[in-house]
Amino acid sequence: MGVHDRGLQPATGALRSLVDNLWALHTNLYDYAEKLDAGSSTLTEERKRYQDEFRRNTYETIHPVVRVHPQTGERTLLLGHFVKEFLGLKSSETTALLQLLQARVIKLENTFRWAWSPGDVAIWDNRATQHYGIADFGDHTRRLHRITLAGDLPVGIDGTESRVVQGDASEYSVVETPSRLPGFESA
Repeated sequence: MGVHDRGLQPATGALRSLVDNLWALHTNLYDYAEKLDAGSSTLTEERKRYQDEFRRNTYETIHPVVRVHPQTGERTLLLGHFVKEFLGLKSSETTALLQLLQARVIKLENTFRWAWSPGDVAIWDNRATQHYGIADFGDHTRRLHRITLAGDLPVGIDGTESRVVQGDASEYSVVETPSRLPGFESA
């Protein structure tokens, strides 16, 4: 059962109908890390370089709010902090609805917390997961190596794929045909 099913279970059919047919404009111009800098009057050089690179190109894509997982057929909410607006709604309505939906996504029964140990590796399916790193490691060094795999285009419940509005991210999502290892070629 996906977050869509669990997160909206107690909801009326009206909310489910709304999100099933809703599309959202996502953009990289919203930087989830920006809030970390809000309390500081000066940016470190490293943070400034990060922000400059993050905003170097503008990417905007329209995604279904409810996507169908290509392997499981499960319906999941495609939300997060890159949502700029829900199509057809005013800014204030987008804010209110996003807060409502996010509150359901992050309910305890829809979350998983990992207790890290040295040598751990965590892998999740971004097509059906929101992730958030909690800064609860005190003075300890946190070392992270992140790999994001190129994936499929999100598809809504009506079969319509996401569409690019602005920006070409193909350099970040090169899909190559793997070559077989020597000795394992097909006969």
